[in-house]
Amino acid sequence: MHASHTNSSDQVLHRRSPLSTVSGRGPSASKRRGAATVVLDGANIAWAFGERVAGRWNGRKRPMSEGLMQALDHAPWKDAGLKTTAFLPRHYVEGQLHNLLDGGNPDIALHDKIEHVGRDENGDVWQCLPLYEECVTGRVILVDCTMGGSGKADDDVQMLSYARTLQDGAYVCSNDRFREHAKKPVPGFPTKRSFQVWCSRMRVGYCFEHRGGELVFTPDRELQAAEAGTP
Repeated sequence: MHASHTNSSDQVLHRRSPLSTVSGRGPSASKRRGAATVVLDGANIAWAFGERVAGRWNGRKRPMSEGLMQALDHAPWKDAGLKTTAFLPRHYVEGQLHNLLDGGNPDIALHDKIEHVGRDENGDVWQCLPLYEECVTGRVILVDCTMGGSGKADDDVQMLSYARTLQDGAYVCSNDRFREHAKKPVPGFPTKRSFQVWCSRMRVGYCFEHRGGELVFTPDRELQAAEAGTP
């Protein structure tokens, strides 16, 4: 099962200008040099935050942009010279309301963070505005998910392969331990064992802690750019 980066010809979102993207293996080598990167599992983080605040909507869960924005802007990473890049399925940023970040049912949607932008063959089209802006800046990479033999959409493979290709090294921030992927080859990793070793070193978990009445994105360890060389 594969997820592919959206081609430049397909990048035009409904409302605004085309988005810049990377190719299936990430930016060219000349554009990859610089600070190390934390690649964020956007769906995983958005759902984790949504689950923590589901009580506000009688237990109804949906992915929310606030948690992902906190991770993108995590100050200690920025102070350490690390860049952040998030991978997200395209339909989380633009598509039907029930799939959208900050969407869901009309009675629980955060209408200050979403916008109706038109219609297509599937009906009304909405955008999650905070994440749309991050697509424009390049901090969010959209993937078009396709279905594989397990019947699940898998945007993880492209994210993991992308992180592996970055010359200056990359962490992956996710609470998914990618055990399913460890059972089969992942593009960019010569063996299953090399993938397992890489994950044990480069995957960073997180939680959302209560601090001063707020939920705050908190990785399970802080990072330094110098540590992120590819093993």
